[in-house]
Amino acid sequence: MGQGADHVLSQSLVNPAAPIQTLSQALDQATQWAKAGALEDAVRSYRALMQQYGPRADVLTNLGLTLHNLGRHDEAVHALRNALHLQPDLIEACLNLGLVLLAQRRFEEAGQTFGQALQL
Repeated sequence: MGQGADHVLSQSLVNPAAPIQTLSQALDQATQWAKAGALEDAVRSYRALMQQYGPRADVLTNLGLTLHNLGRHDEAVHALRNALHLQPDLIEACLNLGLVLLAQRRFEEAGQTFGQALQL
């Protein structure tokens, strides 16, 4: 993708006022930012999505994983716990929460979280 296309994509993701065609398309675009390593852009995009569409477990899960990859573990835990509050059976959020807790060396809590994931 050329620099001009990157700029247009970036503006559509980080500017909540920019028109977003569908939630699915916007989520796919934000996820592409994360996969490309543009993690701060992905974080802004996931937050813009929640501003526009309200809190969603899938968006919070992706946000949590992206925050974890940035080393912002406390924020990641918060996002992932919120995802599980919205959708308690979301195994991806549960597993990612366990990984973040491991990174924080909260081994007992991580073990309990992984145990919960096994029950899902």
